[in-house]
Amino acid sequence: MATTTFINESLEEKGWFLSQEGIDSIKEQLEQENPTLEQFIEVAKDTDLREICDKGFRKGDLTKRDQLPSPLVLQVLQVQNIAVPSIQHVEKPRLLRVVFTDGSKKKWIGAEILGPLESLR
Repeated sequence: MATTTFINESLEEKGWFLSQEGIDSIKEQLEQENPTLEQFIEVAKDTDLREICDKGFRKGDLTKRDQLPSPLVLQVLQVQNIAVPSIQHVEKPRLLRVVFTDGSKKKWIGAEILGPLESLR
């Protein structure tokens, strides 16, 4: 890989929106003069995105949330069964609250029903 700009553009094409500090940190961990894109991604997979990204994928207007770039790498921060009180966590019913991050300070919350929910009408 020739330049940091080329590395950054190649990572963004694959959904990785790393800061310059994040790229430098990964380079230090790799301890190689010319690491490949795949080597960068392997190290980034094992790193907290909040440590290697500064603004996530958003550039410019931070209020637009209706469109996400594709591909986009998100990291799961938390999974919680919100269908029952925390003292009664059981397999059913399940309504999972999943918190994702793209490395920025903003978080996305998604919920999905897994299995039938007889208690909801």
